[in-house]
Amino acid sequence: MLRVVAKKGVKALVDYWSKRRSDAGPVQNVVVGGADCPKDAERLVSLLTKEDESVLVLESSIGPVIGSHVGPGMLAVVFWGPDKRKDLSVADRIASKVRGK
Repeated sequence: MLRVVAKKGVKALVDYWSKRRSDAGPVQNVVVGGADCPKDAERLVSLLTKEDESVLVLESSIGPVIGSHVGPGMLAVVFWGPDKRKDLSVADRIASKVRGK
C-alpha cells in the first residue's frame, strides 16, 4: 500500500510542477530534495526530465535537522513559478493587499 501511495505522490509532484512552472526562459531550474529516499528522488528526476527535456534538475538531500521533523521518504520540488506581481509598483501591491484583492 505504501509503495502505491509513494508512486502516486511522485506523479502528483510532477503534475504540480507542470501546471505551475514558469515559461519565462528556455531552461527551467528545478531542485529535487529527498529525505533518505534516493530511488524515489531518481524516479522524480526521471519523470521531470521526461515531461520537459530542457529542464535542469539539481538534486539535494534533506539534512538531519529537517529530516528529523519530516521523516524518511519526504520529497520536495523547488522551482520558479510565473511572476504574480504583474508589474505592480510597491505602492500598488500594498494598496491591493489593503483592499483585499
